[in-house]
Amino acid sequence: MGMSRRFTWYGLPEGCTRVLFPGCGLPGTRPAGIRKLYEQLRERDRSFGIVLDCCGRISNDLGREDFACSMMEEMCTFLVNHGVREVLVVCPNCHDMFKDYATGLSVRMAYEVLPEKEIPSVQSEKKILIHDPCGGRFLETCHASVRRLVSSAGFSIEDMAHTRERTLCCGNGAGVDSLSPEMSGKWLECVSRETAGRVVATYCAGC
Repeated sequence: MGMSRRFTWYGLPEGCTRVLFPGCGLPGTRPAGIRKLYEQLRERDRSFGIVLDCCGRISNDLGREDFACSMMEEMCTFLVNHGVREVLVVCPNCHDMFKDYATGLSVRMAYEVLPEKEIPSVQSEKKILIHDPCGGRFLETCHASVRRLVSSAGFSIEDMAHTRERTLCCGNGAGVDSLSPEMSGKWLECVSRETAGRVVATYCAGC
């Protein structure tokens, strides 16, 4: 369904070589934030495009690897044939899918290219706890970029007890919450204990 005509749209302006790929979760839960992110990126490049589609990660994790691979190849071939060369994603799971299956396209997390001046500073003394999604545990450049952006907004940063490459899954990964709610709940409980009621920032729709 996430790949159907009802939920997909390709906005590729003339001369487009870079696109924002926000994935399927965040446009549905935070459409205003995704629209603002796209507008900020397009201010510096009027040919910047946006693709609303699903990367197929959930299907891939649930064992439909051939289907996910086929859909990714179809999408990536379409983008390359229309001149796109770089994809900026906001979800670490989308990052993995493009890295593993995309031919002719480079992929980066959008946080790596978002300038600090785009972040309104609140000058707060409140500390923000950073939860690194398990899908992005090895994306070191993204870890640093997210922390840079949160700091530039005026917040102090704290890390979870398990962070970066040692981060814990929130319980949503690989569709576990659908197949084994009890197991998912145990992981969520582990992560929740580390937060100790503090404000958490993360960068994954599942988290």
